[in-house]
Amino acid sequence: MSVAPPKLRPLSRRHPTVRAVARRWRALTGGPETRDPDRRTLVACSAGPDSSALALALAAASPDSVVIAHILHDLRPSAEAAADRDLTRDLASELRVPFAQAEVRVADLRGNAEGHARRARYAALAQLAAAHGCPYVATAHHAADQLETILLRLIRGSGPRALAGIRATRSLGDVTLVRPLLHLTPGELRAVCDDAAWTPAHDRTNDDTSRARASMRHGVVATLLARHPHAAERAAESAELIADAGDLVEHEAAALFERAKGGAGTEAPSPYGIVLDRRVLAEAPSIVLGEVLRLAHHRLLSGERRARLRASELRRVAAQIGARECAHRETALAGVRVRLTPELVEITPDV
Repeated sequence: MSVAPPKLRPLSRRHPTVRAVARRWRALTGGPETRDPDRRTLVACSAGPDSSALALALAAASPDSVVIAHILHDLRPSAEAAADRDLTRDLASELRVPFAQAEVRVADLRGNAEGHARRARYAALAQLAAAHGCPYVATAHHAADQLETILLRLIRGSGPRALAGIRATRSLGDVTLVRPLLHLTPGELRAVCDDAAWTPAHDRTNDDTSRARASMRHGVVATLLARHPHAAERAAESAELIADAGDLVEHEAAALFERAKGGAGTEAPSPYGIVLDRRVLAEAPSIVLGEVLRLAHHRLLSGERRARLRASELRRVAAQIGARECAHRETALAGVRVRLTPELVEITPDV
């Protein structure tokens, strides 16, 4: 005989964390000029403490604007996955908000199973959001997730785009993904569940330290937070500053790209490559040249053909472009060939 879930203790709109989440959610979904009915949001909920707290907070702030969604996938035992789905549905029922679900299958795909699951999950969330009239999807990434992400990317030698960590918003096609919890800690989110008398699920895969993120979380991040309890919030603040700096570099790179293209005469058709004026590029800082190369790379390659660019590779080729000797040179860069002459930089697909 199943045990009924506990009745929720209603959260006040004046609850400090509810207010913080609602304020951030409204800022990310149109600002003060947008009415709550026009920012209807599909809340991705795994039944865990973080996403349950997000659902609880948004439902307390604006219940008519919330749909709770759960995505089933086949990377966990089916009984565990179904139990979390059922608990999420119970939460939606207790909150008296709509519930939606979808199922994705990725276990048989080759390559990174977690990456496949993440992409499939976002695609399913976007479809559910459109079906339920939600222009926004909200996920429960928080400050500790941000700290983990920055550290993982730091040890990979990433550039400013990646070191900005998890962005507060991103496009999912016709809907926008928002992350209203990036300045809140897991402790604050667990407290929301406690205050609402809600017992969330525990996903055992988060304890698997053979995975890079779980190893980081239970190892160096746990040690860091024990010594510096506010490290996650500080990392979230730093991530915003790095994101602003990265946006500035991208803006400068886009303008430089257009000037260099004009200086070379014209941009060749895509199958033949992109031709830029090396003399225009040569005086730019290396970090801006790297973004110019990234922009050209993205224009030439798409989908599975687009390999990941490493910051070290971009620095290497940028240094060649800015070298004073202006020698003829040809080099490979993640799926493209970069040919240098004293006057030009020609970038073509490596076929």
